[in-house]
Amino acid sequence: MSEKEKISQIDFSESNFKSLKQGKKTTVRLDGEEFNLGSTLLVNVSSKDVIKAEITEVRKVRFGDLGLSDAVADGFNSVSELRKELEKCYQKLISDYDVVNVVRFNLMD
Repeated sequence: MSEKEKISQIDFSESNFKSLKQGKKTTVRLDGEEFNLGSTLLVNVSSKDVIKAEITEVRKVRFGDLGLSDAVADGFNSVSELRKELEKCYQKLISDYDVVNVVRFNLMD
């Protein structure tokens, strides 16, 4: 399999992986990872369960530019909740000036 044919992978914590089945449509990640449109695997890092998905959009924005709709699409009730989860995952404070990737995907059957 060539480098181009490799399917990408996005890792999720147990709680965030569970929210995929409850309608989570995006994941917000600190800038630094590369996300490409197309097939990807969504992986629960604890159980190693996998869901196939298709990345349909990647937006690079400052955290402060995220709105309620971005937080809800990521499975949170507010931007504040989203910030707390990112701070927990990345173990650092997230400022409004931090650049994030908003990765939108559709789950595959």
